Amino acid sequence: MKETKPDALAENFETRTGIDLRNYKKPELLDLISDLLTFPIYAGKSIIIPLLIYLVVTIILAVLVTGYFSTIAAIIFIPVFSVLNALTTAALLFIFRLRKDMTEAVGAGLSLTKEVTKDVRNVQLKRENKSFSFPSFAEIFNGVMRVVIVPSIITVVKKKIPLIGGLFSGLIRKLADLTTGRTIKKIAAENPEVLDQEPPKTGKESWLVERLETISRIADKANRIVSQSIKWASWILLLPTSIVFAIVLAITVFSYWLIF
Repeated sequence: MKETKPDALAENFETRTGIDLRNYKKPELLDLISDLLTFPIYAGKSIIIPLLIYLVVTIILAVLVTGYFSTIAAIIFIPVFSVLNALTTAALLFIFRLRKDMTEAVGAGLSLTKEVTKDVRNVQLKRENKSFSFPSFAEIFNGVMRVVIVPSIITVVKKKIPLIGGLFSGLIRKLADLTTGRTIKKIAAENPEVLDQEPPKTGKESWLVERLETISRIADKANRIVSQSIKWASWILLLPTSIVFAIVLAITVFSYWLIF
């Protein structure tokens, strides 16, 4: 099933609740995310240092050997796969080092989930229509992460790491999506009361207050689950990245073998 895009997700949420999640992507949130993220400091080094190592070795070998077709082919292949090796090496280091930063960012998402929940409650209290609804923790948290937090992280990364910041966007988005989904699943398993519930025919105000308190309480206690989910998600990403790294490295080593 095709995943709903952030804008479509925000529009659906607004239709249901009267709250536009995109309005929460404010300058102060970007500043907060910027302060939380430390990986931009070492992200450039994660690419540049492996790249320089691979390319320096390639240049030395290219200067020392000449002649055969296999040598020429190898000298053509080695720079290409050296770049790919540098990128996959950087990706592996990046995933390991991103865990702490992502934990902090998801924590900001949980805090924002509480704020959005309160705003939804306030809007619903003003509605006279009896057929009101209140989104579940899963719907609010998923919307906050995908519409607000992840785009904010990517905006900050692209600003802090010019030119190559965009290379990390896919990993950030995938890690956040896996973490969000796992967190929601674990929280729902431990706390069934955060799932969708049919609103009562009477006592609307007290029910809304109860929903707000329940979701806020769960959000306050979710840090342990978030930490576990990020570790799980990072290993899920490390496996295919490691396989790609091994394949590319094998091709590079074979190219070096052709030279000798």
